[in-house]
Parts: sequence; structure tokens; C-alpha cells
Amino acid sequence: MSSTSLRQEPCDLCEQRGFSVVSQTDRRGGALTTVVCRSCGLISHEKVPNDEELAEYYREEYRSDYHGEFTPSPYRVVREWNRGRELLQLLSSYLRPRETVFEIGSGIGCTVKNFECSGYEAFGIEPGDGFRSFAANRLGATVLPGVLSDLPAEPNGDMALLVHVLEHLNSPTAALLHIRQLLNPGGRLYIEVPNAAAPHAAPGKMFHYAHIYNFTPATLQMLAHKAQFRVRTWLSPRLDRNIRVLLEPTESPDWQVDPVSYDASMECLSRYSRLTYHLRWEYLLVRLQTVLRHASD
Repeated sequence: MSSTSLRQEPCDLCEQRGFSVVSQTDRRGGALTTVVCRSCGLISHEKVPNDEELAEYYREEYRSDYHGEFTPSPYRVVREWNRGRELLQLLSSYLRPRETVFEIGSGIGCTVKNFECSGYEAFGIEPGDGFRSFAANRLGATVLPGVLSDLPAEPNGDMALLVHVLEHLNSPTAALLHIRQLLNPGGRLYIEVPNAAAPHAAPGKMFHYAHIYNFTPATLQMLAHKAQFRVRTWLSPRLDRNIRVLLEPTESPDWQVDPVSYDASMECLSRYSRLTYHLRWEYLLVRLQTVLRHASD
């Protein structure tokens, strides 16, 4: 059952005020209020952290809080290397030889290193000290300290990667507008985020302090249009647990709020109970695939 939020700050996407509270706890049972914009359907924290709060959290706490480790374990290195290789295979057909790929939030640098080993110019930025140190000193990947706003607003690459990063930023609109300035002519932006419409987690397990926003395909597409991007191609099924999309800049500033997005977001959040979520054949298949992949790793 939702209630009206007291939040006064406007929605980052549609800039309207008026929110419904959909949760008061995070995935661990701690206090965290999550709201849905009643205009566009964007799901977010009721209190969005500011730049200073985020910088401190990601520099010192995030990896231990979210991943349970300050420096990566051998298992995580293998898993992230395989993910980087899969991403390279997914995106290589959209790249020309020797183009420059840059990743925002590179973690331990496995994706950057995969692209570099395949002949692309590749670099990344990462605010977390432990993971960035591993990337530079153990993996030999070009991963620099910093956050997106540290990059000068000038063309710097041909494809930008935001892999499970956009949901962590306090202003997705500002992030995409900044990235648009970083792309060379003809540049592309790959975004991968958890899909709140799938859903990507069981009821009661969806929300975490680190995930300031939860996107559906509709809210992500509206955000892209607002920041003057158009969808080049969706790279995942609409109800996959992750949204994968490739964007490219457009000169058209036209965008509008999807009038059914709020109702769709609310329906997504109330679609399953914990029992019905776990009894889905898709969930059982994904769990089996995860167990097999972990064993292989």
C-alpha cells in the first residue's frame, strides 16, 4: 500500500513534485524510504544524497557495504573478467577498430582490460580505492581515480560504458548530459541497469542505499530522450532482469512524459509476492544458471 511522500525536491527526470511512498526499508531491513514520481513513474530514494555524501560513501564504504570486500577476492576477479568478456562480445559489432572505449565506474578494471586486449583504446575511472588499486597494480588496466564530474566536458572517446552505475548517481539527467559532451562525433553510450519491471529482485529485496534510482525501460527511455539521446538498439528482452541499451546522440530536444509510466511502475512493484516471485519458472531457470556459472567460475 503506497502513501504520499513529504519530499519537496523535484523529480530528476520530469522535474515535477508529487511522490508515492512504496517502501520504508532496504533489502536488509534497515530504514530507507523509496518513492515513485506520480508524474513519470521514476523510482528513487525519498532523500537523494548530495555529491559530498556520495563521494565519501564510494571512496570508503561502498565496496565493503555492497560487495562485502574492500579489495576483490579471486572469485570476484574471475567473475568480473568473464562479465567483461561477455560485454566485449556484445558490443564489438558496434565498434570500429582502434576506437576509444571509456567506462564510468570501472571497478577492478576487467571490462577495460578486455577491450584493451582486443585492440581498442580503453580507460576507466573508479572512485573506490581498493578496487582501483587492484585494477592498476595487479591487472594493469588504465583505471584512474575519480567520478564522472571530474572528466572535462570535451570529446574524449567513441563509446562510453555505464554498467550498473547509472542507478548509483544522484542525478541521472546531469550524468547523461555530461557524457554526451564526452563523446566524439558518431559516439555511442551503452547503459546496463537492473530492470525494476522484470523485477530484478524479490519483494523486500529490491532497495539498497547504493541504488538511488530503479529504472524501467520506460523511465530509462524518457531519460535518454531528455538528455538528447535516441535508442539505437535494445540489447536485452524487455522483461530481462537487466536493461541493456545502446544510445546515440540526437539533435532533437523533443521528449515527453509517458502518461502511463506511473501506473506501470506501480504495477511492476506490486506484481509479485515473495512466494509467487520465487515460484516463477524464469526465476528457477536463472537460479540454476547462476549456480552452474558460479561452479564454473
